[in-house]
Amino acid sequence: MDLLGELLKDPDRVTRRVVARSLSRRALDERGAVKLLADALGDSDPSVQQEALHGIGDLKHEGLEATDAVLRALGPRDDQPRGAAIGALLEIGADPKAIAPALAALLPDSLAEDALATLGADAIPPVLPLLGAADPAVRQAALRVLERIGEPASEALPDMLELLQDQDARTREAAVRALARVGAGSAEALRRLGMAIDDPERQVGETAISLLCDLAAKRVEGVAALRAALSGRRPGSEDRFPDALSRCDQEDPSLARAVLGASEDRDPFVRGFFVRTLGDIAVDAPDVMPRLLAALKDDDASVRLPATDALRGPVGKRRAAVPGLIALLTDPDSQVRCGAAWALRDLGKEGQGAVPALRGVLLQDADEEPRRAAFEAIRAITSR
Repeated sequence: MDLLGELLKDPDRVTRRVVARSLSRRALDERGAVKLLADALGDSDPSVQQEALHGIGDLKHEGLEATDAVLRALGPRDDQPRGAAIGALLEIGADPKAIAPALAALLPDSLAEDALATLGADAIPPVLPLLGAADPAVRQAALRVLERIGEPASEALPDMLELLQDQDARTREAAVRALARVGAGSAEALRRLGMAIDDPERQVGETAISLLCDLAAKRVEGVAALRAALSGRRPGSEDRFPDALSRCDQEDPSLARAVLGASEDRDPFVRGFFVRTLGDIAVDAPDVMPRLLAALKDDDASVRLPATDALRGPVGKRRAAVPGLIALLTDPDSQVRCGAAWALRDLGKEGQGAVPALRGVLLQDADEEPRRAAFEAIRAITSR
């Protein structure tokens, strides 16, 4: 070991690198190698440092005595030694509370970001103050770490809410993403997430929409927040909102009840959105078909049209909708007439009783699209 120690001081960097690599392979058998590897971290050549760090990492828990030396290797050095140092700290199982501050100081380094997320709750104290950093890249990295930690980082919610007003659009988007994970159980956080839909930067708003719809597919609180966010919007803006609720947890009866309740909202835009969602959840579920049949008679076309969309698909209980769909073939709104015809087409032979009314649309409707839909419906219903 003494000879190896001397060779680690050799003027030739290749020699030093070879010795460091040799030590990394022998360290498990020779305890003195740990100290030599730690000393090698002070080498001026990054490749020697990297070999030493790999060796320390290979030691797993037995390399803990080199923690301080590895922390010093996190300084302003080449990316490869820094990455190896971060990896070594995780491999040897260094005390998370001891290494988290040093890793946080490296943000927005992506490797440090990954390591902090791995540390979990122990990373929160040193990362939290960075939400107020002057550099937006640091603020964004801190938000991403907290996002990955999730709800245990709830103490960061007040700062996240403030960052929704940040001057930097990317920081606001990162705050939206973090809020959706960390604040998923907070009514206020979800309310503010809904408000972010109207962010002046479209990308931020689209991100808020997507995340809010995803939450609504999993949690009752998400349905309530989405319902509030949709209120007051004009018909025609529904294209901004994806059919994310098609991934709704159909095993959760409370979620289905929340969607049913939202489908009776006073606001026609909200009613229409959630009526369409009912078709995605399960038309055959209790209380869903009666609600859809009622929606076919809604006073507002922005509700009747989604009801026809919800009634498209496998027959099942949808056959009960035939009379209501026939009635809509004379609706004053051409889109509703068209939607009713397409829904009848999907019912196939179950829509036999609608053929006379469909022929009337085909021959007499003033608009081309309802006539085309009626033709397709007649063909599907009468085909052998």
